[in-house]
Amino acid sequence: MVTGAGAGFGKAAAEKLASEGASIVAPDIDASALGATLDTCRRLGAKVVGGCHDVSSERDWEQVLSKAECEFGKLDGLINNAGYMLTKPYLQTSLDEFRKIHRVNVESIWISVQAAYSLLKKGASESPGGSASVINVSSIYGQVSGFAQSAYCATKGAVRMLTKSQAVEFARAGDGIRVNSVHPGPGNTALAQTGIAQMMAAGMVASEDEALTFLRTLIPAGRFAEAEDIADLMVFLCSDASRYFTGAEFTLDGGYTAL
Repeated sequence: MVTGAGAGFGKAAAEKLASEGASIVAPDIDASALGATLDTCRRLGAKVVGGCHDVSSERDWEQVLSKAECEFGKLDGLINNAGYMLTKPYLQTSLDEFRKIHRVNVESIWISVQAAYSLLKKGASESPGGSASVINVSSIYGQVSGFAQSAYCATKGAVRMLTKSQAVEFARAGDGIRVNSVHPGPGNTALAQTGIAQMMAAGMVASEDEALTFLRTLIPAGRFAEAEDIADLMVFLCSDASRYFTGAEFTLDGGYTAL
């Protein structure tokens, strides 16, 4: 299951997993955006289930997981990819804005792993490698501070530590559920475009070109991450080749945090 599968990292991960022979549960809050993802997965021969899904809604999680159970009976992997970015100075960010981003970025993962636990445990028990994989998408801004992203940093830092706590509990329980976090740097996605638009709206930069030039100077590799860069890692973490990885954080940032 890949949340936020309609675009960006989620779309690339769903399609890459389908190309590797996986069956896919691919919801998104924007159901209209899912069409291309579902079509591609089906052309690749995958059985796929989609639908509209608000990751901050317990009711929506119950519905989508019920559908997954009816179709597949288990989950071998859960990629908590859906997220929301807010690029706005701390002193200008309201409590309501902070609560909104927290609901989407943190509470969604709190809800999802609890709700999917029984299906993941069943997936682990039936897996040749003896495990099921949860991947929580954080950000490099859960590791280092971002430019006018105090709310976003706070939530992605929470995802980082929630991941480690989940991983330790499940490993000690011996239930076979592995949990790791992925920390992308700035990506060539709609989410990054939204962040740039927010920077311009807050008067932090005068143009999109100025924002892009500034951000690229922070990346030694000289470019933003492509969705496929992140999807390849997600496929690895869903596979039995990563069976001993749990509680780890994987940074994909073109050297951003190495400076």
